[in-house]
Amino acid sequence: MDKEVKYYVCKHCGNIIEKHVPVHTLDGNLVHVVVGEIKHPMLEEHFIEWITLNTNQGVYRKQLNPGQEPVADFCLCDERSVFRS
Repeated sequence: MDKEVKYYVCKHCGNIIEKHVPVHTLDGNLVHVVVGEIKHPMLEEHFIEWITLNTNQGVYRKQLNPGQEPVADFCLCDERSVFRS
């Protein structure tokens, strides 16, 4: 059963296209994700709450907190691969 993952526009700045786009790199089975070409500020009043990685086998998710870098590392196992839409 496939579930649709929904993404929302930032309520603070109203922009998800230019500054909030996650970029991933793949090194073997390690996927490194960074949110934003310029790292997004992670302030108490405005921060990225989570990063998800869609794979051909499901969704990985990492919770973030204020003060953390907006980055995440995921390890792909078995026959998993990054889902590209």
